[in-house]
Amino acid sequence: MTWIEYINEVAARPGLNDIFIRDNGETTAMVNRRRVVLPSLDASRIFDQILTLIFPRGTPALDLDSFEPAASIGRHRFRVSYGPFHGGRELSLRFLQPSIRTPEESLLPPTLVQTFLKQSTGLVIVAGEVGSGKTNTVASLCLHMGRHTQKRFLTIEDPVELEYPKLEESQSEFVAHEVGTSCRSFAAWLREARRKGANVLIIGEVRDAETAEAALRAAQTGLLVVVTIHAVDAPGAIESFVTELPKERQ
Repeated sequence: MTWIEYINEVAARPGLNDIFIRDNGETTAMVNRRRVVLPSLDASRIFDQILTLIFPRGTPALDLDSFEPAASIGRHRFRVSYGPFHGGRELSLRFLQPSIRTPEESLLPPTLVQTFLKQSTGLVIVAGEVGSGKTNTVASLCLHMGRHTQKRFLTIEDPVELEYPKLEESQSEFVAHEVGTSCRSFAAWLREARRKGANVLIIGEVRDAETAEAALRAAQTGLLVVVTIHAVDAPGAIESFVTELPKERQ
């Protein structure tokens, strides 16, 4: 069995969230948020072979940092984290949805969807735990808005997880950007994006004070800015965002 066949088989499990592969042969997965031990590697599925699928131009040399691209393996797309652990190397594969779901498929309340469609300016924060579906929620809402309006959406992610389709039925467009390939950082992109004629800015994740400050300033200029942040509820989302701001702005 090849790596592609193996990944396709594992990814077919309902409720799959993550696959973890170590260079010592251990392979596990998170299925419906529960750890499942998978068959160990054999000679036909050695660790370095899957690295060549993810990094076709050459596997990056590891230091203390992880490398986090998005990659397609077989029929599926994953957000990858490749890095060291005490005693070896590990690949974490976060399963990505093959396409952007509609609000109905995402089980989003109709009142929430209608409220979002009415937003034209300001800051919208989508919060949740790791792996709870923040990126999918944002994509579902923004694509739905794009289909019912005539707007220019600019997105930034690290890495790009979901690809927005070209909208033939409306005049909206989505232009994607990725940290490290089409821009230097979230904050640098935000400063430039305000001059690119956008109506909506979609930020993959607020990670630092500079990004939080730039997102807030963009929202204050009359743009609609949609961000994700790690938090478990609405008060926690506001607290997390404010905490990321520079102290003099909090």
